[in-house]
Amino acid sequence: MRLIKWSIFFVCIILPFSWSHRQQVNEYRYKLFVEEQYNRWMNNAVDDASQKLKETAAWKATDDSYESNKQLILNKQQAVTTLLHSIYVNLDIEDDVVSQQALFFYIPAITIVGYDGAYFYVNDRYATVQGEERIGHVWEPVQPYSFVDEQGNVYTFTLDDYVTVYDSSTRTWISGYQHELKHRSSLSLLHDDVRFDEVRRMTIIQTIQQKLAFYINRHNEWARRNGVSYLFTMPTIPTEHWNNTINDISIMSFIQGMAVGTFTYNHYALGGSKILQRETWFASIENNVKVAYPERCAPSSYVEIFASEREAVSKGYYVKRCY
Repeated sequence: MRLIKWSIFFVCIILPFSWSHRQQVNEYRYKLFVEEQYNRWMNNAVDDASQKLKETAAWKATDDSYESNKQLILNKQQAVTTLLHSIYVNLDIEDDVVSQQALFFYIPAITIVGYDGAYFYVNDRYATVQGEERIGHVWEPVQPYSFVDEQGNVYTFTLDDYVTVYDSSTRTWISGYQHELKHRSSLSLLHDDVRFDEVRRMTIIQTIQQKLAFYINRHNEWARRNGVSYLFTMPTIPTEHWNNTINDISIMSFIQGMAVGTFTYNHYALGGSKILQRETWFASIENNVKVAYPERCAPSSYVEIFASEREAVSKGYYVKRCY
């Protein structure tokens, strides 16, 4: 009889803990399931937006015989509209304007990494046609990838080696590809290929990080005034992701603090457009003539590889086509 009483007592003690543990396990499983689903939706949304960027990108005609990246025109608004529409459809709020507006409380920034500068779609004050002041998501002015060295020289970088430089010693501006400018300028940075690429990448990443941190902090102030207690922060993005992001035109979207069940959902998604992706050229020497072929008809043996036709020509190679 005493054994039965102790057994009942033991069950009464353990049962609440067991039930509580089971509930926690079920909630954790639900959290993982929802996070995986939402992450997939967000990643698909930025992929759709990246594809829209690629489809609507336009090259402005120039007198240069080569393709000139600095004339790239992006349709940023169509890309963002595509991204948001994809999210709305997956969240089943496609026709719910109120829910769409509420979602913006949890989107501190959408960023497009452009060829010669970054664009930020963030909350800010703006004036309507009637002159009324409102607060909403707008495009901020482009943020160039600028770097100033110790001598006061100013470098404005791009996603490749095209650069605009202000030489403080001569008080002149020069523009062109780094491998060309090093023959026209005495600036040490232009003569060091490795350091030039390191500084260029560092400048682009820091420019985006600093502006994002600024806009996210400003979003916190706006959110607090609207009753959102969540503290938005700049997410930690691995170096590998940053390197992939600045290899081409890309789009970045952030969602933070969105309540899903008993937990909050946080995620960032990156999508590359492959707008600047070029065909690799393989160089060889045939009958003492330097020639270069595109990858699809590359020779079996070659002496050099170039990332673009322009680079091959600059090295004295005659480019051939595939027929």
